[in-house]
Amino acid sequence: FCAVMLVRGNGTPKMKKIAVILDDSEGEEWNALKHGMREAALEEGITLDFVGTDHFETVAEEEEVCKAAIEDGAEGLVVYPFIGNDGEELTAGSVPYVAVKSRTASFPVVEADNYAMGESLAQAILEDYSGNLEAKKVGFILNNKNDEAESERLRGIQDTLENSGYKTLWFFGSEPTKTANQISDFTEEVDIIIALDDGSLSLAGELSSNRKLHGA
Repeated sequence: FCAVMLVRGNGTPKMKKIAVILDDSEGEEWNALKHGMREAALEEGITLDFVGTDHFETVAEEEEVCKAAIEDGAEGLVVYPFIGNDGEELTAGSVPYVAVKSRTASFPVVEADNYAMGESLAQAILEDYSGNLEAKKVGFILNNKNDEAESERLRGIQDTLENSGYKTLWFFGSEPTKTANQISDFTEEVDIIIALDDGSLSLAGELSSNRKLHGA
């Protein structure tokens, strides 16, 4: 859908090549997005170039990758914009941009309704426990509590579970550079573990298999 929006949404002649630039391009969190984009690109006759990246450290680093993609013939970019700690944002360049997962003032954004996703997850948990989480202990695993998408999912969960009687025992940021073998044991056992993104869900599985995640 991102690619279709880019080629149909601006009234310009149809593009033939679009570069896709994501933070840690091989991360599992992008699998569904990449699958959907490949399907849409096939229907539209677009060539997608998924640029291999690690985790961006600075806005300038991502801008260099964007510049190189344009020099390599990309007529449009689909990007996950890196936002610096000081609020600095990726700026639009010489070709049309569409952002994914991150709201930015610079260019259009395509993203899921993360609050509704959180609500749906919370409703599923309530159904499993017949609507009563009284005294149930919950642990949250998430990639980045400051990420807007994950914050919205978390807010949807917390709002929906507000009067259910549960108790949050811990939050854990999965930190993409860490592996399950580098993380200490969780000593506080919980009844329910909620993972807010694909990477955190995979990490929860690794932690559990390594006996570093207790309960749930």
